[in-house]
Amino acid sequence: MAQVSEQLKLLIRILLRESNSDKTNLVPLLRQIRQVAGPITKPMVAFIASELNLHYSAVLDTASFYTFLDFNRTGKIAIRLAKTPISLMKGADELAAAFEKALGVTMGGTSSDGQFSLSWTSDLGMSDQEPSALIEDWPLTRLSPNHVPEIIQLLRSGLPLSQHDHSRVDFGIQRKGPVLFSEHPPNEGLQKALLLAPENVIEEVTRSRLRGRGGAGFPTGLKWKSCRSFAARDRVVICNADEGEPGTFKDRVLLSEVPELLLEGITIAAWAIGASIGIIYLRAEYAYLKPVLEKHLQERREKGLLGTRIHDKDFSFDIQIHMGAGAYICGEESALIESLEGKRGAPRDRPPYPTERGYLGLPTTVNNVETFACIPRILARGADWFSRIGTHDSTGTKLHSISGDCNKPGVYEVPFGATVKELLELADAPDVAAVQIGGPSGHLIGPKDFDRKIAFEDLPSGGSFMIFNSQRDLLQIVRGFSEFFKEESCGWCVPCRVGTALFPRLLDKILGQQGTLADLHQLESLAGTVARTSRCGLGQTAPNPILDSLKNFRPLWDSQLTNLDFQPDFDLEKSLAEATQLRTDARERISLL
Repeated sequence: MAQVSEQLKLLIRILLRESNSDKTNLVPLLRQIRQVAGPITKPMVAFIASELNLHYSAVLDTASFYTFLDFNRTGKIAIRLAKTPISLMKGADELAAAFEKALGVTMGGTSSDGQFSLSWTSDLGMSDQEPSALIEDWPLTRLSPNHVPEIIQLLRSGLPLSQHDHSRVDFGIQRKGPVLFSEHPPNEGLQKALLLAPENVIEEVTRSRLRGRGGAGFPTGLKWKSCRSFAARDRVVICNADEGEPGTFKDRVLLSEVPELLLEGITIAAWAIGASIGIIYLRAEYAYLKPVLEKHLQERREKGLLGTRIHDKDFSFDIQIHMGAGAYICGEESALIESLEGKRGAPRDRPPYPTERGYLGLPTTVNNVETFACIPRILARGADWFSRIGTHDSTGTKLHSISGDCNKPGVYEVPFGATVKELLELADAPDVAAVQIGGPSGHLIGPKDFDRKIAFEDLPSGGSFMIFNSQRDLLQIVRGFSEFFKEESCGWCVPCRVGTALFPRLLDKILGQQGTLADLHQLESLAGTVARTSRCGLGQTAPNPILDSLKNFRPLWDSQLTNLDFQPDFDLEKSLAEATQLRTDARERISLL
């Protein structure tokens, strides 16, 4: 195994010194090393552990957890293609075949010259512009197989990908609403907030009945009040910009189109709860947005909107950007905090909740991008104005990332309470057979439910809205979602780890026309067990596509079943052959020792 060269050791030491050898900065540090030195290896892990005075297994645990650290891969340039139902509908398989042919590798492999690794990834946040690819941190959209030779030529010649025509991300706003994309004087909300006592700011947010836009819908004012109530030397505001739910891209649009609104909202939150520490946890797939956000942060510092004594108040606050490294589970707030502390993104046991003991043990408020972006409008125009929009239990507007079988994919801002049918009409979607609302962890519904309302009291949504017409194989889409959860499970608890692994196996048997009615019952029973007994939201919602499709599209399942009472899924001859081969391989390895 190759050791760490003296040159690389020097580079790692420089990076460590720049981060003050901060152990909580381990994930961004590993990302930096990955970018300048190639994939992370075990000798590099050992060296980093010794320099940080951490145990080898602690660094290894983190390095091997995150997809974008490419632990033990060999390609210097990582090419990732989005694998979602939407990207596959738009031609991702054909695009993958073109890359395989151009590089002479299969998906998951590395080119013979060691230059390129080619792999699928769960989602790139580009469902309105598929098929897409992420090459290192650079996104390319609306690709076709014909683009691949030019892309590879650019990479081999060392020219920047910005020279390629498809090296761009379109704005994606299809409909502007009265809250997030309306015209308002900049920082009007912050100025009004700073005229109020922090407790009164929380009261105004509480009266607006704003609920978290991540999908769970927890009351924002209540969360802030709880956080402020715990005595501490400091408190923390975290913006969860790790939207990883397949089909969601609304935060991408907010981050790129109205970053000032987000930063203003985070600052108001800090004033309200009494925090001096602000962090934006930015998903790895959106690394290309980091320079834009850094520019806006610097401008706010120069204007006195961040830093010490903001607006001449006894209020000091600043925001830093912390890069994620590719882990869907980090969308869960306690897993995100673990990641911020340099560890693998595994959810914490609760209580205590983050509002009492969060980042580095400090009271911490975590809200997502869309929630923070609502705050300046509430302070500027008042809670009464905001609460008159939407429904009684779901006030304000909601951003929907609409994609799939429609003529106008993109982001739509509409008041809560809009029906599914109204959204389909806005997106110009004919012949719709099903809609996946809120991503794979949300709800899969058919035409009989299209009059239902998008609202916390009816159909809650984190923002993903995927449309499928009557020509799509809905059960294969369900199988794709099951594969997604299998890949993204952190593996901490048995129900989720085992259940998500069993789902694809059972689905393969049934969709391969080998399933019986007993298999279908077993699938439903297993899905219920995983939903009831998993430790966190990922496992609890992973069975949703299966359970919803059994409930709303039962004839599709019945059409797949055989008439037999029992059909074994254990192939004795195949298993014996595999065992024999394993024994042969082991003997050969032993003979070489």
